[in-house]
Amino acid sequence: MSTQELALGNGAMLKLNTANLAAVRVRSGQVWLTHPGGPEDHMQKAGESMPLKGEGTAIITEYQRILLELYRKDPAAVRQEIARRARRARSEGIRAFFARRFR
Repeated sequence: MSTQELALGNGAMLKLNTANLAAVRVRSGQVWLTHPGGPEDHMQKAGESMPLKGEGTAIITEYQRILLELYRKDPAAVRQEIARRARRARSEGIRAFFARRFR
């Protein structure tokens, strides 16, 4: 069997045929893994691998951290990002208003 490296983007989902695969190894980041031979989902971190059994399709999705996890890790950075997004939304609203007004 050959080795294949795939990169998942933000919110991407990957479907793999398990007939040709022996295992899935996560090189970086975290992923959710569901495969037909297992009754439950598995969260895999960087460096971990999961043997695949059975036939069918394994589904791999990039794990996205929830806001609470990010806040617990760095509250100041979360507050700054929220303020930055609020300013950007306000600026875009004002820009759209003037664009409509001075057409």
